[in-house]
Amino acid sequence: MADPSPPDKHAALRALLADVLDSPSYLPVHTVRMGDTTSFIGAAPLKWIAENVSFAAELPLFRDHLQGGGRAVRVNRDTVEALQQRRPDYRREATLVEYLTSRTTHKFPPILVVISEAWVDDPAAPEWGEGGRALRPSAQFEALDADGTLGLLRVARRHAPVRMYALDGQHRLMALKGLMRLLDHGRLPRKNAEGRELPQKPLTTEGIVARHGAQGITHGYLQTLPSETLGVEFIVAVNRGETREEALRRVRATFVHVNQTAVPLAAGELTQLNEDDGFALVARHTALTHPLLETEGRVNMKNASLPQRSTAVTTLATLEDMVRRYLGAHEAFQGWPSKSPRVTPLRPTDTQLEHGRVFFDELWDHMQTLPVFESLGSEGSVAQLRNPGNKKDSGNKEESPKMHLLLRPIGQSVLAQAVGKLHFQMNHSLEEIFQKLIRLDRDGRFNLSWPGSPWYGSLYDPQRRRLIAGGRDISARLMGLILGEKFSDSQIGLLREVYLITRTTGEGLAIDLDGNEVSTEKIELPQLF
Repeated sequence: MADPSPPDKHAALRALLADVLDSPSYLPVHTVRMGDTTSFIGAAPLKWIAENVSFAAELPLFRDHLQGGGRAVRVNRDTVEALQQRRPDYRREATLVEYLTSRTTHKFPPILVVISEAWVDDPAAPEWGEGGRALRPSAQFEALDADGTLGLLRVARRHAPVRMYALDGQHRLMALKGLMRLLDHGRLPRKNAEGRELPQKPLTTEGIVARHGAQGITHGYLQTLPSETLGVEFIVAVNRGETREEALRRVRATFVHVNQTAVPLAAGELTQLNEDDGFALVARHTALTHPLLETEGRVNMKNASLPQRSTAVTTLATLEDMVRRYLGAHEAFQGWPSKSPRVTPLRPTDTQLEHGRVFFDELWDHMQTLPVFESLGSEGSVAQLRNPGNKKDSGNKEESPKMHLLLRPIGQSVLAQAVGKLHFQMNHSLEEIFQKLIRLDRDGRFNLSWPGSPWYGSLYDPQRRRLIAGGRDISARLMGLILGEKFSDSQIGLLREVYLITRTTGEGLAIDLDGNEVSTEKIELPQLF
């Protein structure tokens, strides 16, 4: 009899697998071998994962002591600390659940799961042989090919329950469990970090449909979510021939390696890849298209700070922060979420994004007219104007080393915050604001290492000769005051107190804007020069 044709083979294979694939006891998987570790990759419905997978902290192998033989092996301190750090923060639960329910483009990466059986935690079980070594692995894999590459992983047994724990993916698992609770009860309580319910308005299916119905989110759609699938990679709790101590060491090492090698993206890389955050999208557009910035090398696209000799004008992460501070002062953009690891923003509409781009490009159009940016002819001039070098600070404007406020990322954020408030909330025109900024620049007041700069002391530490990261807000308020922002008497009083502290050199003495050491009583807040 001739071999069946390929379509016939496929039909026969489907018939043979139908019963097994429909069984809740088995999951089709692909074997992965890396180093000494063998794992199995498959996919499972969200509801199944939520109901069958527990958190890593519940894994018996991670208990303080091992059982059996009168021997105690303490889990090492690094693992305990890592487990504490990786326990889910339940403040994120409702946010992640709303992410899953409010957009059809939601996507989670696979989770890493340890698969075990009850006998693993019973030192008297017959599965432990001579010397306390396992006679079989704690998971049953049945190969479907000669190489053992494809097969079925047993994930349920009638008399010996299979136990699974998420080794990596705690927050994803938390979100799936929260999703099922929401769909089962119609509401999900808000919680604190430890999981205690808060007296805040809960997340409800009614609210989700009301807020996102225009994007196709309906009650019917929500009921389809439990049957969606997510990738799962399984590692075995105990391999054949291992002692329980050796298994603990291996699983523990995997946990630590997974978390240590998961290097987070740099700030600029996050902005480059973000397709949802409106502020990031506007920043990326300006970085790539504005005449002052589009030249290659003008924007550091990866790091949040600039190396000492960098010839870049700014960073992509700084541009995002500027957009957030500048547009954040406009009521039309206050619905765009603040930057938070617990918030997954919804992408603004194309019209909203275009408005944001126009406003932010307009800010950079005016920044381009400042003398410091008009003078950027040679590649070295940026670094020379940004860094103080080795020269000592001087009361003489011409002799002081250059350290231009607006060629420092923090200074650009200060400007965006001050100008945004003046322009959008106090109706000052950009033309009026930048006429004053041009005057300040020409007068050298943006040279942070010169005592004549209003930000000498508040944003620049002349003793340590470095920027003061905590001086951003006071510096933005000082810039707003100089540019014409109105403050109440109490605000002026508080601002003067803080400003005086930044200029004080000793008991009763401070540096004035002429570079002289005078009585603190003579120090006044700076006005437009």
